Amino acid sequence: MKSLLMAVAVLAASVLLQGHAVAAGYELYSVQPGDTLTSVAAKFGVSSSEIASLNGLTDPSRLTAGQSLAIPVRTQGQGEPSSNSANGGNAGGTAASSRARRVGWLGETIRAVPIRRTPGTGAILYKAAKGTQLVVSLEQRKFYGVVMVDGSIGWVDKTAIQVKPIELAVEPPTNVPAMVGGRPEVVREAFRYWGTPYQYGGRLPHRVDCSLLAQAAFAAHGIRLPRTSAQQIQVGFPVGYAELLPGDRLYFYNRQGRIGHTAIHIGGGKFIHASSSRGYVSMDDLFTPQWWRIYAGAMRI
Repeated sequence: MKSLLMAVAVLAASVLLQGHAVAAGYELYSVQPGDTLTSVAAKFGVSSSEIASLNGLTDPSRLTAGQSLAIPVRTQGQGEPSSNSANGGNAGGTAASSRARRVGWLGETIRAVPIRRTPGTGAILYKAAKGTQLVVSLEQRKFYGVVMVDGSIGWVDKTAIQVKPIELAVEPPTNVPAMVGGRPEVVREAFRYWGTPYQYGGRLPHRVDCSLLAQAAFAAHGIRLPRTSAQQIQVGFPVGYAELLPGDRLYFYNRQGRIGHTAIHIGGGKFIHASSSRGYVSMDDLFTPQWWRIYAGAMRI
């Protein structure tokens, strides 16, 4: 069994896929605080041993918040992906659940091949050996676009990849707090992009970064924000963490001590953001040490 290699893995290096798995598709679930393998298995109606085996868990008793798990999804029907499946074609019953956001199709190299920055002649990003599993998300003439670990797209000659009828998707969260007051409509707009791959300077609908997500969510409701986090923090008025409401914008320092990240508060300290560490739009908690120590403040319009 070969893993989704870190250089070309989508969302998390912990995800492993088996070519002989019987599931029609796989959802990627982000482990929440308090989750156990048993509770996750019960949530999706599969066995604990199946999840442990699929993800190569050597110690199933230890799950880490934020860890991504591949969850098998069984659907009715069979079929092969059509020629345009990488661009959203129907694979004949192999789709993941309707709750999940599709990331791409599982592909496997049938020979050694370079992954390039642009189709055909671009700089080589990675040299994939025969049998490397990739996530195919785009199609352009003679090339497939595959998801790199930072959310960017690399390009591979179509003749070097076998696209399998296995779809990968990101499962939306189940522990979203109730939204009271504020701008819940902005939060709901942000959740429309759940699972969208992160890319610095990305363009929607295919790639997004933190400030673009905030800009798009507010623009949908007639509120214009500048493009960068450093500019956005100048808009509105500050609010204390004890007064946070849904739709308030949270800001964080980068390693240089400047404003380098933004998120949208949901409620109860939870926020949605385009996460560079997870590689996609996801949910986190302000009051965890990771985020609280770099928290710069919140702004409201």
